Amino acid sequence: GDSTFFHSGIPGLINAVHNQNNILVMILDNRSTSMTGFQDNPGTGIKITKEIGTKVNIEDLVMGCGVSPENLWVEDSNNLLEMIEKLEKAVKADGVRVFISRHTCSLVEANEFKVKQIVPPTVKVDPEKCKGCLICINKFGCPSILFDENEKIAIIEQDTCRGCKVCIDVCIHDAIYTEEE
Repeated sequence: GDSTFFHSGIPGLINAVHNQNNILVMILDNRSTSMTGFQDNPGTGIKITKEIGTKVNIEDLVMGCGVSPENLWVEDSNNLLEMIEKLEKAVKADGVRVFISRHTCSLVEANEFKVKQIVPPTVKVDPEKCKGCLICINKFGCPSILFDENEKIAIIEQDTCRGCKVCIDVCIHDAIYTEEE
């Protein structure tokens, strides 16, 4: 992730550039140090004291390590289709390539929504369109998508859904939608 890249990934990237390796480095930028308690990191611009600090731009840092701009891709990980398209280009390219998948951690985002009193979008499954194919469950793996054994359709557990809407792109039957649509 972004925090691990700041902590220990930079020397490896410099070494890959120096040795002209053919490598794709993925940085999963969720704007948090999620594995140890959601602390801020240099990419958030928030100091340990919660005061505003200097925000370190990962893209600038990557290019400062010697990665060329044409070998650097950045995409919002919630824009699934666009991310896949850019990732395919990154995989096919040569040299040292860096792909940054960026979106605030959904747990951090949910907390921000709560503080700002923002209601996340309500995501639902249209029972008429759902074919019970299980792609949304088996291929995507969101813990908020469950399978109703009686109805043989997917359902979304509203108490745990964060409203990211990625599942909408995953469903091949256009059965998943937001309530405002």
